[in-house]
Amino acid sequence: MGLKVWNWVTALGVGGCALTCSVSLGSCGSSIRDGIECEENIVEARSESSGGGGVDLSSTPLGAVFVTWLEPVARSERIALRWGRRDSSQAVESVSLAGATILESERLFVNWADFPHVLALSESNAIVTYLERLGDGKYDYGVRFVCTQDAGRTWSEPRWLHDHVGPGEHGFVSLAREDDGTAVAVWLDGREMGEGEHGVTGAMTLRMRAVGVDGRLGPERLLDPRVCDCCQTDVATVEPGVWLVAYRDRSEDEVRDIKVLRVTANDLTPVFDSLDRFKFPGCPVNGPAIATRGHDAALVWFAPSVQGGGTVRVATSRDDGHTFSAVETLDDNAPSGRVEVCFDRCDETYSRPSHGYALWLGQGDGQPAWRYARFDPSLTGEQLVSSVSLGTLATTTGERDLGFPRAVADWHVFLAAYISADPERHIVLHRAGWYIP
Repeated sequence: MGLKVWNWVTALGVGGCALTCSVSLGSCGSSIRDGIECEENIVEARSESSGGGGVDLSSTPLGAVFVTWLEPVARSERIALRWGRRDSSQAVESVSLAGATILESERLFVNWADFPHVLALSESNAIVTYLERLGDGKYDYGVRFVCTQDAGRTWSEPRWLHDHVGPGEHGFVSLAREDDGTAVAVWLDGREMGEGEHGVTGAMTLRMRAVGVDGRLGPERLLDPRVCDCCQTDVATVEPGVWLVAYRDRSEDEVRDIKVLRVTANDLTPVFDSLDRFKFPGCPVNGPAIATRGHDAALVWFAPSVQGGGTVRVATSRDDGHTFSAVETLDDNAPSGRVEVCFDRCDETYSRPSHGYALWLGQGDGQPAWRYARFDPSLTGEQLVSSVSLGTLATTTGERDLGFPRAVADWHVFLAAYISADPERHIVLHRAGWYIP
């Protein structure tokens, strides 16, 4: 039944001579020739079974990777929530990532843009969220979560993330690590929305709470009473008790721009407004992504245009998210968005220079492609733009059911997960990046 074992492919892409280097995501396939950096682009894994979707991944503090995805159960109406683990000590050539089932249900809600998420808190502790139907309406669903404290060998009984368990849309979750046993969760919550005489009344809200790996929940917190209905949220931890929350806002006159809040235990402060002035009476289903590393933060988002098209942009902060001083365009060649961002994994002293990695759906050689960029958050203006290195993970089709790319990074390499564009819709793990001495 389903995705039992993954085939690992070790053929190198660009940069054919192998160079062994000490990175948790596997041996580096890059090389340096005459001082010129050489890109690596390696398909690490492709699922043997077809029909997978909603893929996500998260790395532990020591570099192991948890992967989750959804998969139809053969000859039934059930959907399986599956997971796998890529240990940091495993060499690429010897890895066999066996998928295991967390749960199966006919009540799971499956959506191309709103999907399960996994967050690794330690080498053994992880939290997984998923969506389950709450009523008979098309978008009556809520967020459930399960936890493991033994590296996925056993999982807890499901619990609801939110206090309101009734009709309405609750989803688009994002998770951030607080400590080895605690996470914070941010989600869109439609409990205030309803059907009135003149259509939908009330507004989608943005909420947040702490989640313990033991299942305990902190109090709910309302962050914004009116936000865009179905754009992804994201949250990143600056330090224990301080978070950056990114989302697409919605004003009374239908301006839907990206906002960032700096949230502490006792306060929340708006620290960024994209000022795209995107005014449209509908949701673009294209939320932002945010990541932190030390004092650095990076925000990546898709800025749509009412005339069609748009741009992928990046903003960076060097002061714990108090201010975002650089705002630059990464792609203005008709991208479609669906963004992701991550930083190099750091040591405890943050002694290595920081680099960010952005992923999105763009254009490569005249067709849709999963694109990526490496950038230096310490630079601004033309220096930042000139430092950007661009690449293509894979060509694709841009269809909605291909979802959103997800990524985690190590030292100048990152591991991305996405759904292939072949008819079987395999799930792919793909490593790319650069080796720099």
